[in-house]
Amino acid sequence: MKGRRSGERVFESIVRFLSKRLRLAVNEEKSAVDRPSARKFPGFSFLRTGLGVRICISRQSIKKLKDKIREHTRVRRGNITLEERIKVLRRYLVGWMGYYALTDDPSILGNITSWMRRRMRMVVWNQWKKPIARFRGFRRLGLTAREARMAAYNSRGKWWNSRIKLAHVALGNFANLKSDFKFA
Repeated sequence: MKGRRSGERVFESIVRFLSKRLRLAVNEEKSAVDRPSARKFPGFSFLRTGLGVRICISRQSIKKLKDKIREHTRVRRGNITLEERIKVLRRYLVGWMGYYALTDDPSILGNITSWMRRRMRMVVWNQWKKPIARFRGFRRLGLTAREARMAAYNSRGKWWNSRIKLAHVALGNFANLKSDFKFA
């Protein structure tokens, strides 16, 4: 299908087949003959590279996902346990990642997962309200007294502290929690 006219001929025959044979309604406003990079698809976009055309997750879909994760990992979200948060997030993310599994850029899914885990470390940091509680929590999770003191007694905020190496080592990917925290 090289030209626009041949694309329109194929389009008309497809519409005719869908409406006459299968008795399906075709939405004329949403259907068109155009280049894939110029059209919008539900949650996907197409990117032309030197290697060909790649299927990407649209920016709006990633923003919507991050907003949903922020909603579930808000610090002041009532008296909800970490296990319950993980359960709700896991249910949502398994469906989301199943829908977007055919993307040609799996690093986006990895970036989203690591960002979400940082949000969860921030939630844990905030649940340990006082530095002594943070110190005890880090000690319980296996840090030495010196490492726990360094992590617990600093004046930085919860988002900054969710990124430090000691918090990542102690909290990791939440494998030390009772609930399953695998997404794929």
